[in-house]
Amino acid sequence: WYSYIGACPPTDPYLYLFGGYQPNAGNSSGDAYRVTRRYDPANNVYQTMADLPVGCYLNSGGYYSLNGVGYLFSFGNGYYGNGAIYRMDIAANSWQQVGNLTGTRYGTMAALLGTKFFIAGGYYNGYSNACDEFDPTNNQTSARANMPGPSYMGCMAAVTGIDKAYVVGGYNNGYVNTNYEFT
Repeated sequence: WYSYIGACPPTDPYLYLFGGYQPNAGNSSGDAYRVTRRYDPANNVYQTMADLPVGCYLNSGGYYSLNGVGYLFSFGNGYYGNGAIYRMDIAANSWQQVGNLTGTRYGTMAALLGTKFFIAGGYYNGYSNACDEFDPTNNQTSARANMPGPSYMGCMAAVTGIDKAYVVGGYNNGYVNTNYEFT
């Protein structure tokens, strides 16, 4: 099982893994997984949780706490190209679609900066330099300024102490060594 996305809540002792891909796996979702697993590192134990609504890989995601309820978010979806945003209520152990990216793409990068997720790059009929802002308090997505160049499957991280996010590396007809700053 190859998982492409995970989230680690800052006050939760677990790591959550969702989606993934395994060629010729023969699972009911084709090669893409719908499964969500919670890993307990203290006891080295995995627990299977609710499935995503569809098989999902080459997605990005993260964790957000709203009014004391913990949620996981999944952005984009590999090769299905639906651009969907899914949210999991951890306590209720259930996923639902809560929105869409402004454009269909997968292989995106995401980071939580302040109270908003930023979802950048990806691929769909070409490498993307798009950047979206997703507000988990009202499930609204809006386009932000594009990155200077496209990037697919890179890394995005927020540095909260300086209120900035960065997209580092990725792929665009070859591996790129770029570092784009978001403010």
